[in-house]
Amino acid sequence: MTYKIKENFIFYLSIKQKNLKENGIDQGIYDTILPETPDTNCLELASYIQENHFDGLLAVGGGSVIDTTKEAGMILALPQPIEDLHDYSGTGTKMKNEYQRKIKFRC
Repeated sequence: MTYKIKENFIFYLSIKQKNLKENGIDQGIYDTILPETPDTNCLELASYIQENHFDGLLAVGGGSVIDTTKEAGMILALPQPIEDLHDYSGTGTKMKNEYQRKIKFRC
């Protein structure tokens, strides 16, 4: 059953890719995100996005997929190249106040 769902989803994506291509919109699928994503996976996705000159990101999946996509976007938004993501954690040596988002959550 799981295989059939995945097969149908891949077929659906291929139709959408065809529609986008026919309308002159370049796109790609990065499907090698690992569970409990290692830093190297985030860096690889950032490179893939940069090499293909994508303007936007869409994460389709669970936590690891969404987190990896957010990390790749962050990597590309910083002004200098990143070699170690730990430098940019909350207590990292290269983390600056201007990189932190001031978000208020409301319920």
